[in-house]
Amino acid sequence: LLPLLDVIPKMRKDILGLTSLSEIPSKGSVGVVATLGAMSLLELGAIADVVGMAVSMAKKRSTSAAETATEATEKQNEDSTEKEDETKEKVTNATEKMQNGESSQTFPSSLIPNPFLFNSHFPRAVQHRLDEQSNKSSNINNDDEFDPDAYPVDIPRPVNKTLLPDLYFGYGGALGTHTHREMLQNRLLAILLNRLGANDSEMTFCASSSEKNEKKSFAIHVEVNQKTTICTRPYEFVSSLSQLGYHVSVTPKLNITSFGLGLCVKEDDEGKRWSNIPVGVVIKSGYEDENGRMAMVALPHGGLVLEVTTKGSEEELHKKQNDTVILKGRCTVQHFVSIDGFCGWNSHHNVQVPWKIDDAIDSFPSMTDKEEMEKAIRLAGYSAIVLNSAATRQKLPRGGYGFIGTCND
Repeated sequence: LLPLLDVIPKMRKDILGLTSLSEIPSKGSVGVVATLGAMSLLELGAIADVVGMAVSMAKKRSTSAAETATEATEKQNEDSTEKEDETKEKVTNATEKMQNGESSQTFPSSLIPNPFLFNSHFPRAVQHRLDEQSNKSSNINNDDEFDPDAYPVDIPRPVNKTLLPDLYFGYGGALGTHTHREMLQNRLLAILLNRLGANDSEMTFCASSSEKNEKKSFAIHVEVNQKTTICTRPYEFVSSLSQLGYHVSVTPKLNITSFGLGLCVKEDDEGKRWSNIPVGVVIKSGYEDENGRMAMVALPHGGLVLEVTTKGSEEELHKKQNDTVILKGRCTVQHFVSIDGFCGWNSHHNVQVPWKIDDAIDSFPSMTDKEEMEKAIRLAGYSAIVLNSAATRQKLPRGGYGFIGTCND
């Protein structure tokens, strides 16, 4: 944890390019900064960056002179890779990430054609990635057979073997909340919902631009009882999932966040016993009692959770889905403003530790009524269009995260 102490000031200055709140531009929504006690949203964004990048920066600081020389040589070759860099830059804004469906590629584009035939393409894409994971697992662990329907176990990474030999990043011995198959189903469903939501942004840009937008809207074909439904909006797709025989619910949820950072202590030399440490980001609320003592609160993560689960017998699903079960187990995605650089749907998997599941999660009443769910999903899509468009136009870092809002905004 020691690298965090000297990284935080550097991140705030170098990444955000700000040394004080007085340097914030006064134009547009960037000038509106909510201050929580002594900590602003800009500083929260900096801390979020720190959590995700502290380890890599610590490694960079300990780079040897030989590695530094190698980096200098690579800089001399930048001209030859200029075209490649330009291609990478084209996929950095929030709007394009929403159109791609995710911030970094999980599924090859060949597995997500347009139109996307849900009944056949979805299970094929998931199985393709499972086969890749199986091959990778067999190369690493020759004796262990990969089980796609098993819950993954988190593998901790040492913080500093010399200074803190028994402290590790991660959640030792903790199982995931979803199986390998379910996590891939989560990611693919999120991609499909984001691409459908991006159709509205293309319509908006067409109406406001003099140039003709020749991009074809993304469409999903869902076959139910020998009839094909063409979906071009997220709410249409979710409605078709209900028709396929799945139980669909939408629930706003809140839980304590640590930006993906976990800590645990190894209790034996074999690494079979672990003690997981609750980690959170505690901030000043801005509220004080009569003695001037500040009320401290743990920073929450929140979003709109869409859960798709099987209901009824497998025979009924086979009948409705033409003798194929498309989704197996359950599929859970969450809509929020992501630190990855855009607002949209993401996989909602976690680890099974007490402060991240069950009673630690504050759930609002679930929506199961069709009209209520459709309204919520529509509003989620429209909010994503607004936030991603604003972040893209103003060229905000990380898709505007920390500038125009955080996860549950």
